[in-house]
Amino acid sequence: MRRVPRAARPRAGAGVVPRRAERSVAAAAHDEPRAQLPGPRLGARVARAVRDRALDVGAARAQARSGRRERIERRERRKRAARTARPALGARSQRSVLGVNADAKIQRRPSADGASVPLFPLANFWLFPGRDEPLHIFEPRYRRMVEDSLDGQGHIVIGTVAEGHESELPGAPPVYARAGLGVIRWHERLEDGRFLLVLGGIARVELVEVPSPHAYRLVAAQVLEEPIPPHAEVAQLRPALLAALARGVPGASLELAKLPFGQLADRLVLQLALPHRCMQALLAELDPLVRARIALDEHGRRKN
Repeated sequence: MRRVPRAARPRAGAGVVPRRAERSVAAAAHDEPRAQLPGPRLGARVARAVRDRALDVGAARAQARSGRRERIERRERRKRAARTARPALGARSQRSVLGVNADAKIQRRPSADGASVPLFPLANFWLFPGRDEPLHIFEPRYRRMVEDSLDGQGHIVIGTVAEGHESELPGAPPVYARAGLGVIRWHERLEDGRFLLVLGGIARVELVEVPSPHAYRLVAAQVLEEPIPPHAEVAQLRPALLAALARGVPGASLELAKLPFGQLADRLVLQLALPHRCMQALLAELDPLVRARIALDEHGRRKN
């Protein structure tokens, strides 16, 4: 979980779920089995396997470092955008969520009567479908969360901490009800118990918090399907999205052309690094045409 600077604690607004008292769970000791030395005949094969694994791990670590740099750059762009963005953009993004309040906070259910998913709250972070995000897990309760997730289907929900409550991390701050569901695509457990992992976004979800017997929180997550947009409108907007995303990136068009229309819109949203409320509204928005038009409008404004 990324470190967030400590700030003055704001008051909880209307509709905010009060923070849940933290529980401490003793970290279970993990006895690592001793490595068995290979015989002479297996030496060369083992050496090749170790070398290949080292190359794979090195590439994954490089991807994690690159991802951290990218997140820092996005955060800086978002700060600059917050200072210059038109007020109308945030209002428009908010109104575009038809029948849904993008600022709605997660609610609680008194009992867990179905499958539940671990919740990993992060500040100023949004997991969009189709995105692979590298994460460094170091807090003990979230190490256990990753272990439990790996024992199951590998699913984790990234819940964005509600604006104004960032200072409540670490803790149990309120998160938005609409969030991103991810699956662990790659992981490495370090010697001290920390995890490096790549979490791939697979769906937008609606969350309801359920009781958890663990030190980490659990949610019931309902997958939200986006509507299929009319072909004519997709054909009109898709070239503009591809041009905006491929600008200044040689060879990017071929890779981008394979992506679904909705993921193209989401990629441009992430590239723009919009202010907090706009990002949450666009994550909550299911209509890809609405997301595409808002992203293209803002991209055109900045280009001009």
